[in-house]
Order: sequence, then structure tokens, then C-alpha cells
Amino acid sequence: MTDPEIIGYRLCWGTASQTYTDSVFIAGGSTAETTISGLTEGQLYYLTMVAIDNMDRESLLRSEFKGTPRLIRLAVMEL
Repeated sequence: MTDPEIIGYRLCWGTASQTYTDSVFIAGGSTAETTISGLTEGQLYYLTMVAIDNMDRESLLRSEFKGTPRLIRLAVMEL
């Protein structure tokens, strides 16, 4: 269930815990998804998300999670 006053979310990330240098706005909706580009393969990133209401107020930071982007190498088939 979504709160009708929530208009979206801000996904924040950086390369140090609790230090978020970049972010992207994600419009509300239970099926919202986004792709982050420009990340460095093999670099550890820390991420968190905040909700934004219709008065442009942000919630408190949510729990931090971390991840490392990896390229998925596809096998090439010869025809």
C-alpha cells in the first residue's frame, strides 16, 4: 500500500558508508524502477532511499545497503 502524499523516492549512493555523493529521483508507484548508469565495475557502493512527499519533504534515511556492480558477460554464438 502506498501513502497518497508520497510522490516519489530519492535513491542515494556513494563509495563510503553514510556519504552519499549521487542520487536519482524515482517517481512514485509500486512498480517504479530505475537504472543507475556510470557506476564503476568492481567498486563497492553504499545506497539508501528516502521518501518524498507532496510538500517536497524527505523522510529520514532508510537502512543502508551495499553492492558491487558486475558486468554480465554473454557467450557469443557462431551461426
